[in-house]
Amino acid sequence: MRRLSPGGDGFCRLPDGRAAFARGALPGDEIVPTEAEERKGYVRAVRWQLRTPGPNRVTPPCPAAGRCGGCDWMHLARAAQLAAKAELLREALRRIGHFESLPNGLTVTAAGSDLRYRSRVRLHVDRSGRVGLFAPRSHRLVDVDDCLVGPEVTGEVIRLLRDVGSRESSALRRVETVELRVAPQGPKVVLRIHLRRPRRAPGVHPPLPREVAAWLDRLSLSIPLSVVGEDRWEHAEQRFDLPGGIPLVALPGGFTQINWAVNCELVGSVVNGARQRNVSRFCDLYAGAGNFSLALLATGMSGLAVEVTSAGVKSAAIAAQAAGLPPDTFRQGDALEQCERLRRAREVFDLVVLDPPRRGAREVATSVARLAPRHVVFCACDPATLARDLMTLTGHGYQLEQLQGFDMFPHTHHLEAIAWLRRLPRQ
Repeated sequence: MRRLSPGGDGFCRLPDGRAAFARGALPGDEIVPTEAEERKGYVRAVRWQLRTPGPNRVTPPCPAAGRCGGCDWMHLARAAQLAAKAELLREALRRIGHFESLPNGLTVTAAGSDLRYRSRVRLHVDRSGRVGLFAPRSHRLVDVDDCLVGPEVTGEVIRLLRDVGSRESSALRRVETVELRVAPQGPKVVLRIHLRRPRRAPGVHPPLPREVAAWLDRLSLSIPLSVVGEDRWEHAEQRFDLPGGIPLVALPGGFTQINWAVNCELVGSVVNGARQRNVSRFCDLYAGAGNFSLALLATGMSGLAVEVTSAGVKSAAIAAQAAGLPPDTFRQGDALEQCERLRRAREVFDLVVLDPPRRGAREVATSVARLAPRHVVFCACDPATLARDLMTLTGHGYQLEQLQGFDMFPHTHHLEAIAWLRRLPRQ
């Protein structure tokens, strides 16, 4: 294999020029395919045997590595993981964004441990009541006793669910997913349960069968939980400290980053960048629970934060009020609609913060350019959509001035990245 592809697979060119991919293969590996799929223009090795290992192949610490679909790079040395992620980010900006020259010194920042780093893990339950994780690129359940990148309590929660399921299997079979989240403040461990339900209109949930409700009542005596679509089981909010000591409030179902040590590096980078650029007023268009906005407000900056979910707005307002910050900073709404409204109102911002979901912010990027802040900071978890959206901004008068990767997801091909742009003077 020659290098790693954006999807995390090993990549090389065959003698006839076709691209070849192999999941789990690493640069320098010599492999012998035993089953291959031929597609138009490329070949994928579905199964293969390792003849000669590459120089950065290591023995993964997790016994489920390769069977579980979570950590596709656990058999790659850590330093090589970081170097490969930096190269994937560079390649996406060159190939998709057409950035021929990039800011100097592109690196990927790591923080904390590469094991037990996740504050959240989603467990799956199949229709027979088995609890585990999904196999690579499928919904096939893999039995695991623990997750080495998950919280310390992951194995304990799996054993609890299996124990309850062995006694009340019919109730456990109604469960589809169980997300556990740990936090340093508030209830240490909480579960968020998604049940299998008959298909109805979106947001419409039929009454729970009596035996399922009784089972959930008993389970809630052992561990705090909430159930999607039900108000009966709600736990107190959890809290995570942001840089500057401001607690971020996590309500049931609210989003939090999975790697808090790296998230603090990420938020600190944005805060420091805003200070260096003398930002006074900001607009955060994908504010979530206030991950960036709360830390920026704590420095004395003023701003406006937009979030589409009511849970995110409520969480941020609670956190702001508790910290003595203006809770009316946060408003609920669609990022594009709110950006256009702000533009029509001729609002002026020194900085716009963009932290969109994986699909990116194609239309919002154009609207932001029309809003014309002095600076834009773009946080993204997908290099391809980041490259596309940066190209949109640079096409509307912005210049890419800083790019940094963050290893939010060790042992996987995924990474978080931050890009700073500044508006060029009009000619």
